Amino acid sequence: MSLFTTPQQSARKRSRNPQRGAAAVEFALVLPLFLALLMGTIDYGYFFFSDQIATNAAREGARAGTLVPPAAGAGAATGAASAAASAYLAANGLGCPGGGTCGITTTPIDVTDAGMTTPAIDVVIDYQFVSLTGFTQIILPAKVHAHAVMRWQ
Repeated sequence: MSLFTTPQQSARKRSRNPQRGAAAVEFALVLPLFLALLMGTIDYGYFFFSDQIATNAAREGARAGTLVPPAAGAGAATGAASAAASAYLAANGLGCPGGGTCGITTTPIDVTDAGMTTPAIDVVIDYQFVSLTGFTQIILPAKVHAHAVMRWQ
């Protein structure tokens, strides 16, 4: 109320604006939809990030396994592959929720291509995905799966 208006003039001004408060009601109706969209975007982005890190960790593990000469034995190669994959996951912020190695499986295999058999390292990573917001746990998969095979040249 200004200094020069009477209470009757003030009441008339309020009654002439029937749209008063409509913006607040519209905002209250749109806010849950906007927040759901925002949280879904954050969770999907983090899932995609986790998937890419797990894929790169599998590749790094397979590469590290193939740097060990086949004559050194399969145990040395799989140990190097598992250690490299674990180190890559930890260095990029994907520590395992319960500790450990997040289901990293490394096995020496033989790959046959065009009639030629070559020894190779197979690295499989199953990472338990933990949602940032907890909003899209129903929609997104519970695990990130990565698989890489690399052979000795």
